[in-house]
Amino acid sequence: MSADPSAPRRHIATLREGPLHAALKAWYQQPGDETEVPVDGRQIDIVRGNLLVEIQTAGIGSIRGKLERLVRDHPVRLVLPVPVARWIVRVGGLRLTGAIEAVGTEGNAVLYVAST
Repeated sequence: MSADPSAPRRHIATLREGPLHAALKAWYQQPGDETEVPVDGRQIDIVRGNLLVEIQTAGIGSIRGKLERLVRDHPVRLVLPVPVARWIVRVGGLRLTGAIEAVGTEGNAVLYVAST
């Protein structure tokens, strides 16, 4: 599946994606994949042949409607990172919390940090 060359390429989705989402997309992408392709009125993270790959780093419920629509006509793979460890670090009165997100089988990982 390839994007319609006459259709304008919108990359609004890349402006709103966080660093974890961007890192997972870069890690998961293979040569020949297309990114941020409009399919059935939805922006798709990665299109690999006829397979649509969606990466979700927020709550799973927020992508439900999109997936319900897409799976009717396309094979879809959902990439959902699962934390393998949680930690809290206090530095000079700041409290930082985060999770180590597993993104590979060879020890590759992305550190996701959120301050509170």
